[in-house]
Amino acid sequence: MVPWFARGMYYQMEPGVLAMQKCSIDHHKKMDEILAELILAHGGTKSSQCENCGSSLIVTWYGVDRWEMRELPPRGGIERK
Repeated sequence: MVPWFARGMYYQMEPGVLAMQKCSIDHHKKMDEILAELILAHGGTKSSQCENCGSSLIVTWYGVDRWEMRELPPRGGIERK
């Protein structure tokens, strides 16, 4: 049986989420670049896909102080090479 304090940690063991954690810094840099592009374009939504892990990065800019950044793990996990 899994102790109560460890139950919430098991989602991190999924292949897609684990790969996302490995390149998390790159994701934040890419999302900042996308946000800068959206600010110059005066709003909208733009998405990109990480080349390393295949996760989707989605950024929506609503206005001066409202934006949303999301990371979605790849479907089906990571392909092994």
